[in-house]
Amino acid sequence: MLLKVLAGLCGTINLGIGTAFLLAKPVSYFELGIVYSLNLFVSLVFDFPTGNLADLLGRKKVFGLGIAAIAVQYLLFAGFRAVPVLYLASSLGGVGDAMIGGSLEAWLGEEERRRTPTPKLHRVFGLTRSLTNLVSIAGSLAIGVLLKANLALIYWVAAGLMGLASLLALTILPDNRGAGRGATHFTVATIKAFARSPVQVFLSLVLAGSFAAYSVFVMYWQPQALAYGMTPTRLPLLYTASLAAAALSSYLYAILARRVGSGRFVYAAYLALAVGFGFMVFGPGLPWLGAGLFCFGLGWGSVFPLFYDWASDVVPSDLRASALSLMHAVAMVVATLTTTGVGKVIEVWGLAGAARIGLGIGVGALILLGLSWKLAAAWEAGRGVEAAAGGSGGGTGGGNGGGME
Repeated sequence: MLLKVLAGLCGTINLGIGTAFLLAKPVSYFELGIVYSLNLFVSLVFDFPTGNLADLLGRKKVFGLGIAAIAVQYLLFAGFRAVPVLYLASSLGGVGDAMIGGSLEAWLGEEERRRTPTPKLHRVFGLTRSLTNLVSIAGSLAIGVLLKANLALIYWVAAGLMGLASLLALTILPDNRGAGRGATHFTVATIKAFARSPVQVFLSLVLAGSFAAYSVFVMYWQPQALAYGMTPTRLPLLYTASLAAAALSSYLYAILARRVGSGRFVYAAYLALAVGFGFMVFGPGLPWLGAGLFCFGLGWGSVFPLFYDWASDVVPSDLRASALSLMHAVAMVVATLTTTGVGKVIEVWGLAGAARIGLGIGVGALILLGLSWKLAAAWEAGRGVEAAAGGSGGGTGGGNGGGME
């Protein structure tokens, strides 16, 4: 969990300054869209295969190598200005994201199940995410207050921290893996399980909508803040509004998920995303932009804990990294297309056009999730029946998922 917090700190700081940093190289909005799209596309291509590899060879090994690849990405961002090198760095980051995407939560969830008779994965994922955001707030505040000019220094430090996290993961922590017979087994079995599970499809849609919204958000808010007169080194200070909201919503999921119901958290998360974009579109000025960041963070903060919590209950233990990677890859298809398109939209219609796309994604997702509400409610009811029957006490993720479906 501490390694996830460390990696999350570096990733969050990158998201807080990355757009402004790359635009200062200088990079056009279209080239920036390619940088982000390459990251998403490469992650999409490698997501499922690296999930299979994690189940086959060991989840911590793949996780450790993934954050090492991201460390190299940060080194290239810090040291080079040539656009082709930035494309290479973004691609390496995509490989790293793919390796982390399915392996980390599968590794963490399996350790929790192995060590605890009654695992509380909603607390594990919710509190880890909340702690990551709290630590990221401290880092962002420190950068915004102390650093006056050299944004590249942040990337040098982040590369060192990610390298340290990789070393610790690969050397001192226990590993776990699936019990399949080979990579083909994991591939075929995971695809079959996904095709037969409406809940896995539903969770993929939940993740896809959030990725699409975030693609717009990350391309929009930093240039808009600069247009309002904020200096680049102050961007992390503004970003703390989103981080604080994400920490709050992650914590609320950790303590209320079983009482309120994860399905309600899904709907509330997308409502917050839509409201956040609404503030950005209809309320010009830094205060409204800050309010939009806060509402967006409320929605974004609870999406990942609830996704990994639900997914850990509905996928078999032996296929956990592969299944998470497959659902992640499905969502990445949407994010890749969105990011590429948003870069062009900004060049043609300006930043306001991008914000309106984000608002449309939020409202459209609310409608789609409303139509899918019966599926979420049925899943909640199925989990409640299993809990009453004692099916979730110490059982595997596969047992829970099979009973529900």
